[in-house]
Amino acid sequence: MKTSSGKALLLSPHCDDIALSCAGILLKRKIAAPLKMVTIFSHSNFAPRLPQILDEKAITRIRNIEDRKFCERIAAEYRAIGLPEPPLRGYPNFSSIFDEGLEPSQEPVYPVLIEKLRESIGTENSVCLLLAPLGLGYHVDHLLLYQASLELASERSLPLVLYEDLPYSSELSSEELDAQVKKINSRLKPRLYPIDDVIQGKIECIKIYVSQPVSHYVRCVLSHAQRLGAKWQGYAERFWSSDSSYFSLIQDEQEDSQ
Repeated sequence: MKTSSGKALLLSPHCDDIALSCAGILLKRKIAAPLKMVTIFSHSNFAPRLPQILDEKAITRIRNIEDRKFCERIAAEYRAIGLPEPPLRGYPNFSSIFDEGLEPSQEPVYPVLIEKLRESIGTENSVCLLLAPLGLGYHVDHLLLYQASLELASERSLPLVLYEDLPYSSELSSEELDAQVKKINSRLKPRLYPIDDVIQGKIECIKIYVSQPVSHYVRCVLSHAQRLGAKWQGYAERFWSSDSSYFSLIQDEQEDSQ
């Protein structure tokens, strides 16, 4: 395991995923600087709150600006990889994007994704932690990035910590969520991080993404954070790893765990 100095690499399938899923621990400075956020599928035509903008180049530019503003808030370097989102790769409808039977390595974009991640990781000692999506909800891009992160973490002997994909995780019951985690990787263990003191800051981060359905996202994030923090009637984010020692890289004091 590499614990030497280096960047923590925050891997986001799309613009807004890191903000939705783990802005809390980032605002609390739970992960030591320097940070670098890498958004993979950042070529987009999805901007439901800006229906007058139909051009994918304009949408992509707006969404990248939103991501950069968020990175300024969390003091992270930013890189957009520029791979196209599913509708721009030929996925015909919404339901086709969510497929629990997907084999990520068979996706045509997967080899490109792996190479782009290798470039982002860079030299042997330049990265000390990968923070990546777990794949809850079975969105194709989240599953692709989960599998690629798993492969690269093994290849480079890097610590890998996984975040719960919002808004999708909020749409699952606790039982459904646990079942999906077990199906994805039965060896994963959870850790809760209270975010009571930064929950308003997290909401403000979500509001940066004005092209997206912000009100819906805020409701999803709040309901999930309340569910996770029910034990102390507060708010929490939850992370998963196959090696509990990796959690020491994203906390500076002992927290409640589950």
